[in-house]
Amino acid sequence: MDGFLDLSLAEAIAIRESLFWLKALCMDNVVVESDYLMVIEMLTISPNIDTMFVLLLCIMGLKDLDKVYG
Repeated sequence: MDGFLDLSLAEAIAIRESLFWLKALCMDNVVVESDYLMVIEMLTISPNIDTMFVLLLCIMGLKDLDKVYG
């Protein structure tokens, strides 16, 4: 994994954990901001945070496959 993917994963994990924490506090209508467009796009595609996380991991895996087979 190169640095971009590591940072994207860290950003996704941070957002995921923050949203779980906010949900536990019964908070809604929150605004999520991030420097990583891919992570925000995943939230737009799937508002379910677990699905977003899996989609991001799949995209990262596909990029790694390109390095191996490309």
